[in-house]
Amino acid sequence: MLASGRFSAKSLVFGGIGLRQKWPIWPKTGMLRGEYFRRSLVLVLIITSIPSFIIAVSNYIIGVNQIEKQVFKTHTLRIEQFSDMMNSQFDQISMLMSRWSNNPMFGSYLENYSFLNHINETQELMQTMTVVGGSSLLVNDAYLFLNGQQALLSADGIEYLNAALIKDYQASLNNNTGLFLSYRLPINNKGNESPVSIIFKLPWHSQHPFGAFVLTISPAEIKRNIAYLQAGEKGTSFLLQSSGEFVLEPSAGEAELSAELRQYLKANQSNNLNFDSFPFKWKRDTYLVSLGHVDLAGWTYVTATPLSELTKPVAVSSKWILICSLAGLFIALLLSWYASLRLYKPIGRLVTLLGADRSSSHTVVQHEMEFIEQKWMTVMNESRTLKERLQQAVPSLREGFLLQLVQGHLYASNEASLRQRMESLGWKTEHRQFSLLLIQLSGLSESESRFKEDDRQLISFAAGNISEELAANRQIEAHLINFQDMSVGLLCAADLSSSAKERREQLQGLSQELVTTLSGVLRLHVTIIICRWTEQIGAIPELLEQTRHAISYRELQEIHQIIDMEDINPMQAYQIQYPFVEEKELLHAMRLGFAEETELRFTEYMAELERMSMREMPVRQALLQLLGSVRHMLIELGFVQHPLFKEGNVYGDLLGLPDITAMRLWFREKIIAPYLEEFNKAQNIGARRIVEEAALLLSKEYMKDLSLEECAERCRTSPYMLSRSFKQVTGVNYVDYIMTLRIDKAKELIASTPMKISEIAESVGYQHSYFNKIFKGETGMTPTEYRKAFNRYH
Repeated sequence: MLASGRFSAKSLVFGGIGLRQKWPIWPKTGMLRGEYFRRSLVLVLIITSIPSFIIAVSNYIIGVNQIEKQVFKTHTLRIEQFSDMMNSQFDQISMLMSRWSNNPMFGSYLENYSFLNHINETQELMQTMTVVGGSSLLVNDAYLFLNGQQALLSADGIEYLNAALIKDYQASLNNNTGLFLSYRLPINNKGNESPVSIIFKLPWHSQHPFGAFVLTISPAEIKRNIAYLQAGEKGTSFLLQSSGEFVLEPSAGEAELSAELRQYLKANQSNNLNFDSFPFKWKRDTYLVSLGHVDLAGWTYVTATPLSELTKPVAVSSKWILICSLAGLFIALLLSWYASLRLYKPIGRLVTLLGADRSSSHTVVQHEMEFIEQKWMTVMNESRTLKERLQQAVPSLREGFLLQLVQGHLYASNEASLRQRMESLGWKTEHRQFSLLLIQLSGLSESESRFKEDDRQLISFAAGNISEELAANRQIEAHLINFQDMSVGLLCAADLSSSAKERREQLQGLSQELVTTLSGVLRLHVTIIICRWTEQIGAIPELLEQTRHAISYRELQEIHQIIDMEDINPMQAYQIQYPFVEEKELLHAMRLGFAEETELRFTEYMAELERMSMREMPVRQALLQLLGSVRHMLIELGFVQHPLFKEGNVYGDLLGLPDITAMRLWFREKIIAPYLEEFNKAQNIGARRIVEEAALLLSKEYMKDLSLEECAERCRTSPYMLSRSFKQVTGVNYVDYIMTLRIDKAKELIASTPMKISEIAESVGYQHSYFNKIFKGETGMTPTEYRKAFNRYH
């Protein structure tokens, strides 16, 4: 279109109408060619114009607001400084006058003092007045008025006042305060007067003063202080008395505005209004008026600043910003139109490639971007579906492949095919080497464990997730293998360019972190075996076998261990020691059926075994030997109903236990406890028979000294068996049983017969003195006391 140089009547319209061009229609789609770009251009131009107007308006509003705030802050600060400065000067003057009034030089004797007769003293007074007049920048001249002398003493000399001036000064002396201000006070007979004067009576506290210090205030100093506070040349600043009159008349240029402000303040003061800062309109302009106070003088400071002068730069800059924005918008209109034509070319090509001309679809779309969006969404949906299916399948394929690989099920595949399958599942195999990290958890039977026997798969799942996450945090390429038996593996891969030291440090650091984290989270014992590195994928199953064999090299005294196979000699032989004495004592206790002694002997056996064998493999072999000895003992005793004979491969069960704690618990629960239970069942029947026969014998011959050996012989058993049976069946030993029997018989005789205590003692087999001691120890009473309490014949 640009090449032809022709534009339609509506080709160029600015400000919301847009640019129009006769665009052709794509066949079979119903969409206008380039319609999207035309609409987008109009929208972009409208959007780009909005910030420009917002910036211009906000710049003006914010700028004016900020200037007003800054002017207000400046006025407030300056007024506070002015008030503090003036108050400070008046305080200083008050203190100086108080000191000079107490000076004997200015005593009451001056009321009738002859200055002509005392020339030297008079000159000293004049010099002192020079010092008093120069004591403050605010003071112009200092005079001493003497009422009795009707004269003014100053640094220039003594001037006697006329009658009219004397009345003015005497009227001032009638003021109730000792220090006050006077306005338009004459200072000589020539008619000169001071606009503002400070009068300090002498003495200041007297109702009838003899004179007063008269200090004239410098109008130039006051005007200089006022001008310091004024902002701008068109404003005004002035001081008002408490009566509302000017302290100093304003200059000619400020007189009209100052008069208007004074009238406004007087009018509002009459309405009891209080102002600190307020706007004031005068002659089509707005002034910011601020008020301050000089408390000691009773003055009100007024300053007015025109806001138009302050905001004029902001208004000018806002106008220029608006003009520049409009110019930039017009230029952007032209350039955007040209850019849209250039940008459309690749879009048109893309529409052609997607089949706009050959589309058989009757779906009508508005523009090319909508058509491209439809095509893109179709492709994306298909791609997403394929990716989801692939993502769902890949984890299970990878997990299954790793399990088959490490367990040796792919032994028939060669190295090339294994690498090809791994690469197809997303692994890198080129220039890589591999190692296996086996993590074995144990201690499930410990009291601190938070899991049960049925939680093995849950433990394996949790340990696998933690291990995989920690490896990822350390940027170690590791792939999880979950064996579901409280052990997981990490197949680690590293580049061949890395050194052996770096690889080893990486795995050892990961192992240390795994031990700390897994033991803290799961509260189980952690053993980690680090395999050697290999470049052959087919050698990975052999690595797993080596790691499982290396578990037997664990140190028994260590709860958590890290075993690096590079530090282990596979041909290392262990000198096996065996606690034969402890085994003999354990088997003897088991033969006798003593549960407590059997538990004690087994504990001593395991402690001695662990002391002799520092690693797990010798302990496992020793327990196998003990299992054989127990089996032989059971055969001798005839306990063929023991689980050792009835259940499956107990030797295999022992070899499959993960750690020494599990082996110890297994031996107690599966071997020792069933044997003692069967033994007690068999022994209880014979023990009751023996005790019943002995009890019958003792009930007849309890009064005789029938020893344990004699009783056992008459009951056809051994003293040991008799003593053990008594303890087992009755809960007391043989001697205590006889004593209880004799005491019960004695209590019966004491309570039911009139026999003497000595006769009763002999009848139950005791001497009289010993009987009293035994009886009181058992019943808490002497035989005599017992008879008094229970004998009906007493």
